[in-house]
Amino acid sequence: MRLTDAWIHGLRRFGGESPHRVRVDTKLVCLIGANESGKSTVLDALEIAHGDAGVPGPDRTRRQGIPDDHEEV
Repeated sequence: MRLTDAWIHGLRRFGGESPHRVRVDTKLVCLIGANESGKSTVLDALEIAHGDAGVPGPDRTRRQGIPDDHEEV
């Protein structure tokens, strides 16, 4: 069995009304894109589809809700 396409819908950056197609029918070596473009979300979706991970929680970036070195937790 070989994965040729991944359709991602409703997961973080891939929300919206229609699913997004990610083609993986060639020898995929890396995902390239700007910051916050959904690279990690593609990998998370593949893990979920494979059954290796649960559905992730809310998207947290370095700028949102993560304490810095000077904040007491």
